[in-house]
Amino acid sequence: VDCDVIKIDIQCLVQGDVVLECVHLDLDPEREVMMFRVMFNTAFIRSNILMLNTENLDILWDSKERYPKGFRAEVLFGEVENISPQRAPTETAILNGEEKGGLPIEAFSRVQELFSGV
Repeated sequence: VDCDVIKIDIQCLVQGDVVLECVHLDLDPEREVMMFRVMFNTAFIRSNILMLNTENLDILWDSKERYPKGFRAEVLFGEVENISPQRAPTETAILNGEEKGGLPIEAFSRVQELFSGV
């Protein structure tokens, strides 16, 4: 089975209720398409991993057929003491007049390539 793996280390401390969204950004930075979303509480995470298949993800009703059989997303959590005090450099974008921080655009090039056919 051919498998593409994408790893994005966001070095972000999370606790409690979390909403994780995967979005596709078009050439127009104000136009983003939600690929999927998942909501969870960190108190229920066991063994520092959250394994999700298409049944566990919120996907637009007309988009489920876009995901291949066996598609899954894994969210890995590190221990707090293992987090580096320095965060990865991020870029800031202005979206709808609001400053948004995030990962450098280079982190998303592989993701964009994989989802370009979806």
